Amino acid sequence: MGIRRSPDSMKVSKCIFRLFLLVCIPAFSLCESYAGGLIGSGEKESSRLKEELAEALSRKDQYAQQKEIRLEDLKRCLKSDGSWEERFRICNEICDGYLLYLFDSVYRYSVELCRLADQRGENACRVYARTKYGYALARGGFFKEAIDSLSAIRISPNELPDSVTANYYICLGRTYHDLADYTKDEVFSQHYNILGNRFLEQSLDYLNDSMRIAYVRGKMALKCGRLDDAKKMYVRALENCDDPDWLTIFYSTLAFIDRNLGLNEEAELYYMYSAINDIKAAFRESVALRGLASMLFYHENEVDLATQYIHIALDDATAYGTRHRMNVIGTLLPIFLNEKLRLDESRRHALLLCFVLSILVVAVLVFAAGNAWIQLKKLKASRLQLEVTNQKLQEANRIKESYLGHYLDISAEIVSQLDDFVIRANHKLDQKQYDGLRPLLKDLTRQRNKKVIFDEFDRTFLSLFPSFVEEFNRLLPEHEQIDTDGKSLNPRLRIFALIRLGITDSEQIARALGYSLNTIYNYRTRVRNKAVDPKNFEANIQKIGL
Repeated sequence: MGIRRSPDSMKVSKCIFRLFLLVCIPAFSLCESYAGGLIGSGEKESSRLKEELAEALSRKDQYAQQKEIRLEDLKRCLKSDGSWEERFRICNEICDGYLLYLFDSVYRYSVELCRLADQRGENACRVYARTKYGYALARGGFFKEAIDSLSAIRISPNELPDSVTANYYICLGRTYHDLADYTKDEVFSQHYNILGNRFLEQSLDYLNDSMRIAYVRGKMALKCGRLDDAKKMYVRALENCDDPDWLTIFYSTLAFIDRNLGLNEEAELYYMYSAINDIKAAFRESVALRGLASMLFYHENEVDLATQYIHIALDDATAYGTRHRMNVIGTLLPIFLNEKLRLDESRRHALLLCFVLSILVVAVLVFAAGNAWIQLKKLKASRLQLEVTNQKLQEANRIKESYLGHYLDISAEIVSQLDDFVIRANHKLDQKQYDGLRPLLKDLTRQRNKKVIFDEFDRTFLSLFPSFVEEFNRLLPEHEQIDTDGKSLNPRLRIFALIRLGITDSEQIARALGYSLNTIYNYRTRVRNKAVDPKNFEANIQKIGL
């Protein structure tokens, strides 16, 4: 009739936690070396446990389903014909299964357990069954009914097994302690704690296992405010525990102690151990997740995760039907939700600000891109203008080079002719052949007259601008166009040929061609007036050949 043992899977949790104790907390004291050692490995262990807790939460429904299947199998066995001992054992196991899972069911089967005990008529069975019934009421928050029921049990220690007597005093002591926690009153809570410790102390005379002895001593020390002693006792009890029902008590109580000692990192680890144990054992005990949510909210500022955990804790407390747990969570939930709403609002504002800034950045980028495109267009236009200018310069250089070469040749030829003329004239003078000078002068004049000079100009210019006459005629109406043989220019064409070469001053043109200034002016005006585009006629002349 003792408390049932855990499945083998819980032994693994025990081994893991013992390893954690050996590595991180070799001695539970308040010295600085202990605190430093725990912090050194706490972050890594915390990350691992958070992942394990998330994995356990994702499989929470699966664990609950497995538990329900197991309980349904037990309930079928209870209905079958069997010995009284077998039915009592199965009913007791069903009560243990529902104790931290569903209040209505644990209440129902604890009543059934009392009925079976009454059938047997043995005092030990009655005390055991009624103790379980009374403690089930306490777990559901019916503290007055629980105390009335437990107080009504008549204990005759000499007639009962030690385990039954010890269990009775422990359950009654825990009930008073739970009532003190629920009341939270300086006067009444202190009175309930004193009563609870009195009953726990009575249980020590009937306990013979080290785990529950350490638990009882630790519980009494905790209610007296001796946190260090309480912690030592709970750690000792934990080292000898392999039952999931007790593991969740030890883990969550150690978390509470560390939290009050200011060891927040260690308290958070214990809460996670407890929460993982609760989920895997399908316990709807909301203490661990509620405590972990508070730690995350107040010490880690992880509001989203804390809100998630407090909601799960509320769902568990509601599903179990634990009124006092729901009341405690109900005081925390509005605080968490208000903070979460505030954070969500801040995030929305931040998101809106980021959106506005993004729009501004995009606008700046678009403006910069547009400005760059305009600058590129301007640069391209400038490059084209530079290319045109370069072409003009190249054309001017080509013209200059051609004419320079041509007139160097002419100058050389004139110098040669003059030298020849001087030699021959001196010879005639030396021979006193004065009549022979006239033919020499006539021959020199014949070689350098205007027609020869204009023919050479025409030939050189048309070699530079072979399409000049054709393009010139395009600037005039068809009936005003000029016909030439393609090898020479007429006087009007020579005027505009000089303009094409960059000589735009009428006086310079007149001297070059040997015409009067009025003649040049009349030619230019008459032809320009007949042009298709008189305003831009001479500008278009200068573009011929480009």
